[in-house]
Amino acid sequence: MADAPTPPPGDGAPAGTGGAFGNAPALGGSLWNGSGGGPGSPTADPAALKAARHKALEKLGLWFVFAVIFAVLPTVARFLQGLTQKGHQNPGLYELASRADLYIVCMGLTATAIGQALMRTEGKMPRALKLWSVFNIVVLALVTFLAAGTETSGVDQVALGQQSLILLGATLVSTGWTTYLCELEVSP
Repeated sequence: MADAPTPPPGDGAPAGTGGAFGNAPALGGSLWNGSGGGPGSPTADPAALKAARHKALEKLGLWFVFAVIFAVLPTVARFLQGLTQKGHQNPGLYELASRADLYIVCMGLTATAIGQALMRTEGKMPRALKLWSVFNIVVLALVTFLAAGTETSGVDQVALGQQSLILLGATLVSTGWTTYLCELEVSP
């Protein structure tokens, strides 16, 4: 009885097909779950990784313009309309932020990031993406709770503005990373 032929190195998948140890990501493969020679793979192609990161950064830029900038445009418009009113006094940054409904912006961005993470990873969520998703859930719960109390009497507008800006910053970081990791996940 003859010995069985030895399989090629890796997982037996032809080179370039995105197998567990393939030499390049497969079209639609993952850079995280081992199906495309991701960052932790011993055979990760540096050129493919650089291209995937560049593509993910481009999509992150589009996300910033269309999700973030457009979300805060009503605040800018409200401020500009106020400038045309007689007797208008320029509000401070915190007072302007307190009128901005930034909690609503934070809720929309975090809910979108959570949904994106769940849809893009097909059940194989990388650890970093899991951590950012948990952080997004915590931020979503916190801003929902805080938004409920903004219309009550006696609210300190400066404190509200400070909290809004801090949570908006945290939201931008967490949802930005989530978006980047999700786009890196699906980059060919």
